[in-house]
Amino acid sequence: MKGKKLLAGILSAAMVLVTMAFPVFADEQTVSNADELQKAVESAATETTITLTADITLDSSLIIDDTKNITLNLNGKKLGVVDTTYPYYDENDQETYYYYYNTIKNSGNLIITGNGTIEGANNAISSYSGATLTIENGELNGLRNYALYNEGTVTIESGTFEGNPGEWDLMNEGGDVTINGGSFN
Repeated sequence: MKGKKLLAGILSAAMVLVTMAFPVFADEQTVSNADELQKAVESAATETTITLTADITLDSSLIIDDTKNITLNLNGKKLGVVDTTYPYYDENDQETYYYYYNTIKNSGNLIITGNGTIEGANNAISSYSGATLTIENGELNGLRNYALYNEGTVTIESGTFEGNPGEWDLMNEGGDVTINGGSFN
């Protein structure tokens, strides 16, 4: 009888443990330069919050691939990319074209917060098919094109969006966009 009571007690404890919610801790990193930011994004294996502690200018686009789940806390800082072109050879046209960098190319799950600025030589952010982007606040500036180019799912809670004069602030190419707030110039 004692054995049955012990077994019942162990099984009861196991059932309680199985139904308990255990917290999942997100990784948090602070970065102060482009190399640290790139490494933080590349090494992000779980939900990761990356906080800028200084203004950062990237040498090329920051790539958020489809395996990433990142919150980018701008922390009042500016994230930009060099104002230069890179060559792209088009096999079909057999021509070389020159493009300006987007600051962020998102194919994963990205949240922008922290009331800072993202400034793109082309687009501030390009978010591609299958990607999820939430903009909680901040300022997005596209110097030659759009502040935000979207093919995925975007939710805008607040923020200021400004594309190149004569261009749209937000270009949506077949994606889903929910706008709950924000200012579009």
